Amino acid sequence: MFKTQIEIMNFSIRILNEQINELKDNILELKNNLLKELNINNLDDILDKTKENLIIELKKEFDSAHEKAIRIVSRPFVTNQLKQNNNYNLNGQATNIFSRNGSNSKQNMNATNNSNLKSILRKS
Repeated sequence: MFKTQIEIMNFSIRILNEQINELKDNILELKNNLLKELNINNLDDILDKTKENLIIELKKEFDSAHEKAIRIVSRPFVTNQLKQNNNYNLNGQATNIFSRNGSNSKQNMNATNNSNLKSILRKS
């Protein structure tokens, strides 16, 4: 299939160029047919305006398709980055929790030892 984003873009450009060439051929064919059947003086102006509108619409479609392709291609990269950031944050938080728990457990052990010592001294 496709290896890189550049290949995807080149493929899209090639398809669009083929479509544009087909449209040009269709326009010429329609123009010749209309000139044969009807006697229209400003046909070239009408076709030029139609061509401009068509090009604008095709550019919009291309931009939309290109945006979608970029999102699809970049999705695994973004997901990996988010996972790495989350793992980093979780590891950092876990380390802090364990270090706090470690110091708390030492304090708890000291407090327990002190209370045990006090209770032993009271009994004596």
